[in-house]
Amino acid sequence: MPTALFGGDREWNDRADLAIVALEIYESSLCGSCGQSAFHAFDPRNSGEFEVKNDVVCLGCEVIESHGDEKRPAGTKTYVHNNMSDD
Repeated sequence: MPTALFGGDREWNDRADLAIVALEIYESSLCGSCGQSAFHAFDPRNSGEFEVKNDVVCLGCEVIESHGDEKRPAGTKTYVHNNMSDD
């Protein structure tokens, strides 16, 4: 990912290349279905150590879902804006 996206250099440089490689390594270390660490999730010794949790609410998803199927002009995208402050 170019560091320009984070206020850094305006060029694609070695640091940006390294960040992409690091992200690819990290993503390849996860189960492609559930996102858990493959190191732990694929180890048979951990059988029974995982459980499904479905009582977590993503507040961003909740807002988008409550937005409904309102008619919007073609090409209009819905996104979540976080209004929390650091105070």
